[in-house]
Amino acid sequence: MIGKRAGKSVVGAAAYRAGVSLQSEYLGLQFDYSRKVGVACSAILLSANASSWMADRKLLWNAVEKIEKRKDATLVREIKVALTCELSLEQNKALL
Repeated sequence: MIGKRAGKSVVGAAAYRAGVSLQSEYLGLQFDYSRKVGVACSAILLSANASSWMADRKLLWNAVEKIEKRKDATLVREIKVALTCELSLEQNKALL
């Protein structure tokens, strides 16, 4: 879980996991993980009725940080999935 209580930033966490650079409007900080190696795939999966602006990583995670006012709010729950090495990257993506 990533929340405000631990002083973490969901924008920073998203930037790290995707291996990109994102600006946190809430904290006024730039999180640059664009030199991170080993990120095979990064995607935002949206439901059919989600707004199209949510596909933009910067807009999505800054909105999440902005909307919650409580100091002890849980903003993100991370789920780790182990994929099989016998399948190709494309097959693993299809499996997910």
